[in-house]
Amino acid sequence: MGIYVPFPGFCLRGCRKVYSMPWKAVEMVTEKAKRKAKAVDFLEKYGVKLTMEAFGVSKSSIYLWRKKLK
Repeated sequence: MGIYVPFPGFCLRGCRKVYSMPWKAVEMVTEKAKRKAKAVDFLEKYGVKLTMEAFGVSKSSIYLWRKKLK
């Protein structure tokens, strides 16, 4: 899905802001979110006990993160 542009350089008021929003969303991923994603990946490979030890979090937190990421 693209943005309709009748001729080069044409842009309605505010369209550049809307057009750049997906790129900003990529930049907005925090270190905290990256850590949670790593923990979920680790969980899939090594199991709950090792994930709890490696990341220092509870079992319920790990399962909550996994639920939110899927």
